[in-house]
Amino acid sequence: MTPLGLLAMVNNNMDAVSESSRDSEDSRDLLTGDLHTGSFSDSIYVITNNTLRIGFQNVGGFPTQTGKIKEDNIRLGVQKWDFDVFGMVEVNLDWRLLQEKERLPTRTQEWCEQQHVSWAHNRNSPPRQIRQYGGTAIFTVDKAVHRVIEKAIDESLLGRCSWTRFKGKRGQTLRIFTAYRPNLPHGPYKVYAQQNAFFHSILRDICPRQAFQVGLIAAITLYMELGDHDILLIDGNSNMKNSDLCTQLHQLSLCEVILEEHGLQGPATHKRNATSSPIDGIWMSPGLKIEKGGYFAYDKVIPSDHGCLWADITFM
Repeated sequence: MTPLGLLAMVNNNMDAVSESSRDSEDSRDLLTGDLHTGSFSDSIYVITNNTLRIGFQNVGGFPTQTGKIKEDNIRLGVQKWDFDVFGMVEVNLDWRLLQEKERLPTRTQEWCEQQHVSWAHNRNSPPRQIRQYGGTAIFTVDKAVHRVIEKAIDESLLGRCSWTRFKGKRGQTLRIFTAYRPNLPHGPYKVYAQQNAFFHSILRDICPRQAFQVGLIAAITLYMELGDHDILLIDGNSNMKNSDLCTQLHQLSLCEVILEEHGLQGPATHKRNATSSPIDGIWMSPGLKIEKGGYFAYDKVIPSDHGCLWADITFM
């Protein structure tokens, strides 16, 4: 098994391409909206041709049925801010129990002119109910779709991670991960409990949080050695300023670019965190640097108990 059990998947007809009303502009017009202003967000503009805009948020779940307000809010959030790549965690659905028209690529295929989706959820146990906590997804839209060369999910089928790989000029490649590390145990069907049951079933005595971290570090190490630039979009359920996860990512020379850009005195990324400890982050390998980035104010992109993070990078 590869580190973190990441198994490449061939893009197929689940990767939807469709018509949309999304507009594109070439000017550097200021996009309006509330950011954490001052030291923790740059102003956000319409992007230029050589810029890749990345967004990331714990969305707190897709609705179990299409046509609901929450789904429209997710769509509008992705469209309004001109994102090329948008990572989501806690998608919170067992897609096996939904009809084809309600599964993620199909239900979102009208969101943009072109679309590619890599998504994962826990498929390690028989379906129980539609609402399944956890899961990840990466949306790639419009001009960035033509750069996609590969996608993958967590081969353990726990839905911990998914990634998309992009080609650049002069043989450069970029791999963007979306990952969710389970929170401490607090319910029989929560993500920690799901993963704990799996490890017990294979007689592996390990904390799911530790198992996630060990596998993630091994995977990123491997792909960096293969020459990829790497970006990690993560809800780590731990402090992105100072934690065991943070320490290990720094040992790989990865940098949390928003904290690097704006300093360590910024706000939390979860509404109920009163200690100014961000648990979400955008980490990048050496050789990548953001042009602009920061935190949106809560609920200004997608209504959720987490804020949305964004970064503009140059990737030719």
